[in-house]
Amino acid sequence: PQTDFDTFVHMRIAQMVGLPLLFIPVSILAFQNIPKEMSNKSSALFSMFRNIGGSVGIALTITYSARHTQMHQAYLSEHLSLYDNVFRDTLAQTAKVVGNTEGAMQYLYGTLQQQAALLAYVDTFEMMGTLMIVSGVAALFLLPRNDLHAPLQPMGH
Repeated sequence: PQTDFDTFVHMRIAQMVGLPLLFIPVSILAFQNIPKEMSNKSSALFSMFRNIGGSVGIALTITYSARHTQMHQAYLSEHLSLYDNVFRDTLAQTAKVVGNTEGAMQYLYGTLQQQAALLAYVDTFEMMGTLMIVSGVAALFLLPRNDLHAPLQPMGH
């Protein structure tokens, strides 16, 4: 939550530098066996599926993140009880700074929401990282098989 704007700019630049390393090979693989007379139709299908896949992926990721935010908020809020000594002490110290107990409660609740969101983002990044590793391994099994035991064919036949 305390990350400055420049950090996000540098992260975005690094992400954009890496995109050609993804899209160019994927496009080459998608179109390498397509006859030239079918290239416009295949390009339209490729773009459509890429857009739909991106939209579905974004929707699923946002849903995952929102549900995990709720889950972490429910867990963290269990510790916001006046029966908890640490919470009472924190509330008293915050009330001294803010000026009243109601403002302190609002501040602590906002902190709880930030922490829940941050934990949900960590969960989302872990899930996406795991998905990428599993997809990479699965892609290895989808590569064309080179038949090393096939007899060699004479050249020119």
